[in-house]
Amino acid sequence: MQREMTKAKQAIPMTVSQKRRDEAVRHQQMTARRYPNAPSIFERPRRVVRGKRRVPAFVNARGVPMLRFKKPQPMFLSGVIRSKLDRRERWVLRSGKLKVDNLFAQDEDLWDELTGPQDRVSWTHELSVNLDEYARKIKEADVNNSRLARDMWNIVLRERELAAKEEKQASSER
Repeated sequence: MQREMTKAKQAIPMTVSQKRRDEAVRHQQMTARRYPNAPSIFERPRRVVRGKRRVPAFVNARGVPMLRFKKPQPMFLSGVIRSKLDRRERWVLRSGKLKVDNLFAQDEDLWDELTGPQDRVSWTHELSVNLDEYARKIKEADVNNSRLARDMWNIVLRERELAAKEEKQASSER
C-alpha cells in the first residue's frame, strides 16, 4: 500500500524561474527556423496595420545592423548574426596570419636573390594578392553592412512618421 502511495505522489509545482526557463526554451524551439513565406523587412513600413503600430528598434549587433520587432530575439536571427560575425572574424584572423607570413616571404625573396636565378616568382607577390583579396572581402562586407544599416534606419524613420500620424488621427477621432 505504501509503495503505491509513493508512486502516486503529486508533482511538485514549478517555480517561477522554472516556468520562465521552460517558456524561453519553448520560444527558442519555435523560432529556430525562418517563418515560411515571411515578408522581407524592406517591405516595411506596412500601409495598414491592425491596432497600434509598433515601431521596430534599430540595433547594432557587434557591427551587424538589425531591426528588433520584439524580444526575445528569434533563434534564426541569432544564427544569421553569429555566422556573419564568424565569417568576418575568420577573414580578419587569416589576414593577420598572412601579414606575419609576409615577413617570412620577404626573407625568402632575399635568400632567393642571393642564391638563385632572378626569374623566380616572388614569394611576397602571392601573399600580397591574398592579403588584398581578404581586405576587399572585409571592406565589401562593411560597405554592405553600412548600406543595410542606412536602409533599416530609413524604415524606422518612416515607421515613426506613420505611427505619429496614426496616433494623431486616432486622438482626433476620440
